[in-house]
Amino acid sequence: MNSRRSISFHSVFVVAFILAVALFGVGVYLAAKSRGFEMLAAGSLAVIATLIGWQLCVVLAQHATGQAKRIDDQLLPVRQMLDRLYHALHEVGEKQLLSDRAKALAYRQNDREALRKAIREDIDKQDWDAALRLTDDMEKEFGYAQEAAQIREDVMARRNDLLRRHIDDGINTIIRRAENEDWAGAHEEADRLARLYPDEPAVKPLHRDIDQRRVLLKERMLTQWHTAVDNEETDKAIDLLKRLDDYLTPAEGEQLQEKARVLFKKKLANLKEQFGAAVHEHRWSQAISIGEEIMAEFPNTQMAHEVRDRMPQLRDRAGASSPVAV
Repeated sequence: MNSRRSISFHSVFVVAFILAVALFGVGVYLAAKSRGFEMLAAGSLAVIATLIGWQLCVVLAQHATGQAKRIDDQLLPVRQMLDRLYHALHEVGEKQLLSDRAKALAYRQNDREALRKAIREDIDKQDWDAALRLTDDMEKEFGYAQEAAQIREDVMARRNDLLRRHIDDGINTIIRRAENEDWAGAHEEADRLARLYPDEPAVKPLHRDIDQRRVLLKERMLTQWHTAVDNEETDKAIDLLKRLDDYLTPAEGEQLQEKARVLFKKKLANLKEQFGAAVHEHRWSQAISIGEEIMAEFPNTQMAHEVRDRMPQLRDRAGASSPVAV
């Protein structure tokens, strides 16, 4: 009978000690994770109480001969204490479990808000790839498929809007340079857009469009030139011919050569007549201006050599006829 009781209380304390050690281990783990020291304190109390109770029972068991009833009476408070301790430990464990769940929910909410903030920052920095990667994480880790889809739609909309504005700005730059006949600059801008947005449909035909603009401008100037020649608008025709010089092929230039020669002869004849009239009427400043134009535009002609020889005399007369400052 006493042997069975001894085995029974030893079994009780072995189980209680194992539970106390397990509780103590859980408390150590939670304390290491900075989740509170309540479980560690409860485990420590359980281990100490179990060892004290066990030792007390061993001592009492050694004096159990003939005193079984008294030992039972002495052990009753211990058993009651162990019962209270068990219930207390169970309650502490339940509370700790609830606390861990609440913390997990709070951490989950904080993580989600931090992820949203990071996505907004990437969007503001126009780092579209990073924003989309974080959106994928939101869907996979938190399961917010609908919110992730909305964010992706917003990211792509803002990306496409910015892309369209950049491309439109580049196209406007190309148009301005084409209007200024800066064809090299227009092609340079088209190359830049092609490097930045190689897959955009609006960018691919830009070089072809620039060439078409150049061809259309040349055809328009040729039409205007022929009209000016037919109307004997010599100055306008010559100005157009100078502009056409950068556009015409050698073969096209040869086709216009004869008409161009006639134009320059008329131009020179007109300048010669104007120069002679200015000299005859003693309009020395105007004669000098016309003479400089002849030398600049027709430097190798006989007329240019004659004007060059007379320029010193014309300048002296122009100086002599100027009002004298008082």
